[in-house]
Amino acid sequence: RGPVAAAVGTFLFGSAGVMATTTIAGVSLATIGGFLITTAVTSWALSALAPKPPGTSSQTLGNVKEAVGDFDIVYGEVRKGGTVTFMETSDRHGYKVFKDDYLHMIIVLAGHEVEEIGDVYFNDEKVNLDAGGFTIGDRWKSRARVKKYLGSPDQLADPDLVAETSMDSNFRGRGIAYLYVRLDWDGDVFGNGIPTITAMVKGRKVYDPRSGNTVWTDNAALCIRDYLEQPFGLNSIQSPISLSSSDWSTAANVCDTLVTKKDNSTEKRYALNGVDPSASITIKKLQNMLTSCGVTLFGGQGQWQFKVGYFPSGPYVSFNADDLRSGISLVTKNSRKENFNAVSGTFLDKEQDYIEVDYPKVESSVFLERDNNQTNTLDMSFPYTTSSSGAQRLAKMAMFRSREEIVIGADFGLKAAKVKVGDVVQFTFDRYGFANKYFEVVSWKPTTNSGELKIGLVLRETSAAAYDWNAEERDITSNDTNLPDPTSGLNITNLSVTNRQTLQSDGSLLGEVVLSWDAADSAFIDRYVVQWKKSSDTSW
Repeated sequence: RGPVAAAVGTFLFGSAGVMATTTIAGVSLATIGGFLITTAVTSWALSALAPKPPGTSSQTLGNVKEAVGDFDIVYGEVRKGGTVTFMETSDRHGYKVFKDDYLHMIIVLAGHEVEEIGDVYFNDEKVNLDAGGFTIGDRWKSRARVKKYLGSPDQLADPDLVAETSMDSNFRGRGIAYLYVRLDWDGDVFGNGIPTITAMVKGRKVYDPRSGNTVWTDNAALCIRDYLEQPFGLNSIQSPISLSSSDWSTAANVCDTLVTKKDNSTEKRYALNGVDPSASITIKKLQNMLTSCGVTLFGGQGQWQFKVGYFPSGPYVSFNADDLRSGISLVTKNSRKENFNAVSGTFLDKEQDYIEVDYPKVESSVFLERDNNQTNTLDMSFPYTTSSSGAQRLAKMAMFRSREEIVIGADFGLKAAKVKVGDVVQFTFDRYGFANKYFEVVSWKPTTNSGELKIGLVLRETSAAAYDWNAEERDITSNDTNLPDPTSGLNITNLSVTNRQTLQSDGSLLGEVVLSWDAADSAFIDRYVVQWKKSSDTSW
């Protein structure tokens, strides 16, 4: 979890019969068995350090002419063009016949039913339509007609399309959202050719386990859940139990939490709005979607486990030295590659008609100073985020979470069977100055040694500040340990000097000074070193 890939391998232990019937320390091995067959962990920032693909804005806001092409999957709300799957001309009849004056086009917006098709744009200019779908106003006059179809399962063919073209009543487009556009040739209106036609689209309706309803939403957790379920995604619908985890309802509630922006308006904490063609790589699409909510996704206990980007309120499983079954490996610092002090990238800005633009760079002078003033910028884009403030929050969260650098690894007793990847636990270990310090479980692995079952955990420090937009860098840098600072408490106070003379056996006098002071507060003092000089000298 973080800017680099993390994975949990596949682990097998014992037989199904043993796991189903044996209980150790109150923990059923059947429960443990659910964790043993574990699939990959997919992190929200999994590909942040990988080469970046070309931007998708120009593809989304364009029209492509293909008779057979990939359909688009639309979640949330975006402005988009589509694939022109049908184009034909016909005569216009008036006071005379105008040969091939009408151009008919079908522009497919999505390969599924959508909630709504809103405003329509010709060449980035919103057009006004009357009740019949005709454009009104001086720019386009009434030379274009646009009709919208949402892709319902009982959708019928457009009667005008059937009457005016070679299409028949079987041209229904059920399950396909599209625009039927008819352009009436006019050299003044269409002097630059056929306009690029786009529309605001509210995309898929998705299942909400909190209410049991299937509705449109841009809730990031619910959109990701739908993608896992659908045949064009990971097809988890084949195993309904795989999506039954209560994590989804918890995550959906977090996503719907309102965040106050600088102008005192509010927006959802995590929203997912975007489009991907069905032919793009499934795992890549999933990784892109995860960037919208800072999430960790993995398979365990036969279910998809989903941990959205927030700090849970508890209760937490607590560990201490008595729970250890091995020594501790400790990493206190990331490599420089993973320790970035600035984050920049792109998002689809709804305030600029959904074009791909840079969000304001998020950087930290505090982290830069700690990195010896060597700038290290993470290029992190958010293809499913349409809010500038939302992109900045995600970028800051990525940076702050990367600065939680302490990682420990150890074998624990069966108490650790109660936790899973993504859980936040507490760990107390006096030697390292950990007192109920928060860690996130990033790896879970059962091991055996001389017949004893142990759980190998890799834990990475975490804190509520890493997820808080209002947190300061000190909230991250000061929570490593409560061990005393070895460089503090070194001040000498109440130093006094007393002159005296000591008579030697040969009758001479030896001049001496006697020093006294209050002991320094530090418990790490080994000795004091005294330096002296004549008052007239400059060097001690």
